Amino acid sequence: MKRIPASKKFLLIGEIHGVRENLDILKCFIIPHLAKKKKITVGFEWPARLSQEINDYISGKTKKIFPRKWKFAHNRDGRISKEHVQFLSWLRKNKITVLCFDESLRSWNERDRAMAQNLQKASGNIIAITGNLHARKRKFVLDKEKFVPLASWLPPKQTVAIKINYLGGKFYNHRIQTIKRGLEKGSEAGFDYFCEVKEAHPVHPLDDRYPFRYNVAYGKYLLSDHRP
Repeated sequence: MKRIPASKKFLLIGEIHGVRENLDILKCFIIPHLAKKKKITVGFEWPARLSQEINDYISGKTKKIFPRKWKFAHNRDGRISKEHVQFLSWLRKNKITVLCFDESLRSWNERDRAMAQNLQKASGNIIAITGNLHARKRKFVLDKEKFVPLASWLPPKQTVAIKINYLGGKFYNHRIQTIKRGLEKGSEAGFDYFCEVKEAHPVHPLDDRYPFRYNVAYGKYLLSDHRP
């Protein structure tokens, strides 16, 4: 991480939604800015309309936030979780501004362009975490369709794109799923750096319908009331 330029305005981290380690990596990039007392904004792929509510909480204007009331939280796609709520508490403690940059538009490309425009509204440096496809700095073709990702709309000389590579483990997206090696083969184009996670672990969704825990005896995730 020491090799990654800290002076760039936009630092994008490409993730697979629903992995706990994503937030650990995000924090690692934030801490050096705190040490230097440098203004930083943290971006999440959450609906833009939530920025005000979250920053009222960050600034202490309000004492609590109620993420379970957020409509997008019901998607259960791993973008918001109990771990994310805890992370917001850490951001509040350190008075770090949050920018929610997601938009709901008709097409994927229109959405990504709008998200890029939202990121450019931030003052100072911004560290944004988003899905791998959005964080790519190059256009790509998938199933004969051309995609223009978020990162490609940002000023190239002021943008660094990092991709998290997961060597194995689990993630949560509507359900607990296994990360398969080679799943994202060929998707390295458009990234400047890579960060490896040896084993990914799933986040916990906001609601209580998370009936799994890791059972050491079985070596896999089982219903929480299952006993060997």
